[in-house]
Amino acid sequence: MLKRFRADIAYEVDEEGEAPALYDLVEEARRRIGNAIIINEGQENEERGYFEVEDCGHNDVPPTLCVKAERWEAGRGKVT
Repeated sequence: MLKRFRADIAYEVDEEGEAPALYDLVEEARRRIGNAIIINEGQENEERGYFEVEDCGHNDVPPTLCVKAERWEAGRGKVT
């Protein structure tokens, strides 16, 4: 049996456009993505762990779409 972690968390930025709590979380995820396993690697039903960091404009007026800033994958590291 495996354990799986999933999250979708939004952070408000400060006056300088920074989100320190988010950066701490992202840095920890970067350190740990290398320990993630790839389920059924190389097979048609492969499952590769990942996390993404996005610039979210859902609370802008008018609302805008999220823009992916980073994507990290198990076994590959940073891919975007």
